[in-house]
Amino acid sequence: MSLRLCRLSALVLALALVVALTACLEPSAPPPPPREPGPDAVGQFCHMLLSEHQGPKGQVFQGDDQTPLWFSTVHDTLVYLFTIGVTQNVRAVYVNDMGRASWAKPEPGTWISAKTAWYVIGSQRPAAMGGGEMVPFSDPVAAQTYTKTYGGQVVPFDRLPRDLDQNPAGPPPSFAPAQEPVHDQVQH
Repeated sequence: MSLRLCRLSALVLALALVVALTACLEPSAPPPPPREPGPDAVGQFCHMLLSEHQGPKGQVFQGDDQTPLWFSTVHDTLVYLFTIGVTQNVRAVYVNDMGRASWAKPEPGTWISAKTAWYVIGSQRPAAMGGGEMVPFSDPVAAQTYTKTYGGQVVPFDRLPRDLDQNPAGPPPSFAPAQEPVHDQVQH
């Protein structure tokens, strides 16, 4: 009886191991597609409406959640991804492709995977909340063209600096006094 119990236990253990290994080999669900921010979408860090900010935005999907965390800037998106997101089950990260989107208000349908994007770092364009922005492009040639106007250098995702809080993407914003509005300078 003892030998039979031992064999049965070994068989149950082997079946459990096969089930566990099969579960590990099953492909995971595809990442959710990017979403478009609604009028009430709020940035994860600044808690302000995304619509109040110019420039590229980001979205992060975690776990089974089908609603993304929104970010007012790509810089904030990457800070989250490289710090807090490391311990989360991040399934997808999207940023606006600035080769197809306007700076004033990125158009719907311009989302690309953050991990396949090319980034201009160190440009003269500040992030929405100040500091340097990392400007994403799907096409490295478009990113290089952007640097001719705004400066900076083009790097792929895997070469981005990981210590973004201490190493911003570019120069801090200028704190010079605001210039007079253009309409006051126009001669009639």
